[in-house]
Amino acid sequence: MQKYFFTTLIIVLIMVAFAVLNTKVIDINFGFTKVNISLALTIFIVFALGAIVSFIVTTPSIIKKRKELKRKNKELEQMRSELARLRKQTPKPSESKEPGQDEEQV
Repeated sequence: MQKYFFTTLIIVLIMVAFAVLNTKVIDINFGFTKVNISLALTIFIVFALGAIVSFIVTTPSIIKKRKELKRKNKELEQMRSELARLRKQTPKPSESKEPGQDEEQV
C-alpha cells in the first residue's frame, strides 16, 4: 500500500511540475469547433481520461477474480473440514496394530 502511495505521489508531482513549466495556450480542433486551452490542462485532461478508461476496462476482470477467489476460499474451507472429519474417522496406525505384532518387512 505504501508503495502505491509513493508511486502516485511521484506521478502527481511530475504532473504539477509539468503544468508549471508548460503554461502555453494551444488550439485544439475537434472538427466542428476549436478550443483554446492551456497545454498543461490538455495533458491533465488526457491523463485523467486515460485513468478513467483504464478503470472502466479493468473493473469487470477484477470483480470476476474476486468472485472466483471467494468461491475457491469456500471450496478450500469445505475441503479442510472434510479432511478434519476423515482424520477423526481414520484410526491411527498405532491404534490399529494388535499388541505383540511386528510390522512386516519388505
